[in-house]
Amino acid sequence: MATISAVSRRTSRNLRITFIIQSILGCLVFVILLAVRPVHLLKGSSLLVFLPPTDTGTTILKSSQIRGADNKNSLTFFDRAAQDSLNITLQHTPTEPRTTFRLASWTQKTTGGLTDQDRTLLGRIYSEADSVFEWGLGESTYIASHVGVRRYAGIDSDAEWVANARDKSLPHFRFYLADIGKTGIWGYPEKELAKASLDYQVAPMLSEELPFDVYMVDGRYRLACMLIAFLHASARGGDPTKTKVLFHDCTEQKKLYQYRKADSFLNLVEESGSKLCVYMRKADTTDQQLYDLWKKEYINTL
Repeated sequence: MATISAVSRRTSRNLRITFIIQSILGCLVFVILLAVRPVHLLKGSSLLVFLPPTDTGTTILKSSQIRGADNKNSLTFFDRAAQDSLNITLQHTPTEPRTTFRLASWTQKTTGGLTDQDRTLLGRIYSEADSVFEWGLGESTYIASHVGVRRYAGIDSDAEWVANARDKSLPHFRFYLADIGKTGIWGYPEKELAKASLDYQVAPMLSEELPFDVYMVDGRYRLACMLIAFLHASARGGDPTKTKVLFHDCTEQKKLYQYRKADSFLNLVEESGSKLCVYMRKADTTDQQLYDLWKKEYINTL
């Protein structure tokens, strides 16, 4: 009986030692895996499974909410597809010499509201800009096409205006149609819908991974769009000392009260002498201040 008891104690002790050794080895393996294959944890992820590296050296993680990530920039494959699409688009940007805008020879005047003074200032600024985004399409779009803006995108709430701008502009120009519900004259919505601000102000900017040199505001929700322009430029790495936002109808009394809300944060750096104004952010203006004002304007449209 004593022999059996001694054997039992030795067996129990050996099992404990084996368990301790296995636990230590398990911890070492986990530490090694973390070192060679970083794990990116997301809130709500419940299961992480290591898969072998791909032929490009990418380690893929799967979970109930993670579809895939690479270990280069922690980008999802959707992000990589978006980057590839952007690169392809940029590779086909025209490289022909730019055209100087001359009012005397300009033949595409419309009744959209630009005066000759506005056209002169706009033509000069667009001629000097490599990239332009517009809220509100029309004659300004034709001027951008005429001077050969390298990278252009614009949005409107009226399908006819989008079609006209597309048909009369350079083929590399990109256009968005904002669904803000049924619209009347000048693209004004007949009824304010909760989706309108998102579709018009923010949605197109989510697709624009690069900042623009110039943002033109000449459509709906103008103050809110101006603030979004500065926030977009900041988020995408734009130079705050160079980013310009153009405002049309900036001198109309019925709209002036709205624009003046941003006077504390922006500088009026140039104007046409008619209805076009050029704004830049003040040196001490923060994104938080712009966002807070935008949020008030956004809520006011709901």
